[in-house]
Amino acid sequence: MFVITDADNNVYEGTADGNNTSYDPTPLQITLSPSPDLQVVPASITLPANGFAGQAITVGWSVINGGAAPTGSVSWTDYTYISRDQILDSTDPTLGFLARSGGLATGATYTQAPSFILPAGTSGDYYVIVQTDRNGVVSETNETNNTLVSTSV
Repeated sequence: MFVITDADNNVYEGTADGNNTSYDPTPLQITLSPSPDLQVVPASITLPANGFAGQAITVGWSVINGGAAPTGSVSWTDYTYISRDQILDSTDPTLGFLARSGGLATGATYTQAPSFILPAGTSGDYYVIVQTDRNGVVSETNETNNTLVSTSV
């Protein structure tokens, strides 16, 4: 760490002007602050045994803050998708989304169970994919573990 005094040379010091700078050779150790880590709780996705295109199904899931710090007073959104496979990509239609408001303490969970309309013309086996904080509003320890895939519907 460097310290400079009278950096603008506003004080006349005569010939003693060369001692206005000093430093500490010991490095300053800086570590990252603890962060939250939102995760869809494994095996928490609940679905009906089947659904009908154009009709509502109830999808349930839980999210935990598995990090070392609370989220703070922010809002984020959980998204749900249906997919023919277990990989979330741009071809998977959004089933619906639900906003979450308020902070989440370390180790705390919340549960959502909204009803969403299955897209018309949909038939066959699908997976439901839940993604918490899709838009990355919460600064997390791990941003890659926010998604969970259900068993096939």
